[in-house]
Amino acid sequence: MNPPNPSHPHSQNKCTQLAEYVLNTAIRAGVQAVIERVDKSQVAKLLEIIWGLSDDESIEVTILHILRQRKRNEIRRNTARYLIEGLMEIKKCIQEPKQAKAEAVRFLGTFKWVYEASQGERLYNIDISKLNFEKFIEIINQQPRR
Repeated sequence: MNPPNPSHPHSQNKCTQLAEYVLNTAIRAGVQAVIERVDKSQVAKLLEIIWGLSDDESIEVTILHILRQRKRNEIRRNTARYLIEGLMEIKKCIQEPKQAKAEAVRFLGTFKWVYEASQGERLYNIDISKLNFEKFIEIINQQPRR
């Protein structure tokens, strides 16, 4: 596994701030999944899959599953893009397989919670690419409860 390229400043910044990057990417993926109407069974299945895999292959096989489900239109394009982006960054930044898997599980768990918290909310006119924790909380808190 190759370490992050230190000469690429954007790559190095993501790795040094991995927790924040992963949180924000999980938020983007979760909101995008609601907007794209991804079924909740697909969201839950990702955690089942990664838990059932060995540490050494967990991220790669989970990405392959996401690609398969995207091809079958079970996970939509933009949701898949955010999920794969987050998992690839974890794989790139954390070299030890057990730690990488733990971080990937945390990422997918956060994705699931954001997805569940976003259900039934009005998520119109949101620039998903700029969505972060603070903006997400602001959007969810301003919504009237039904």
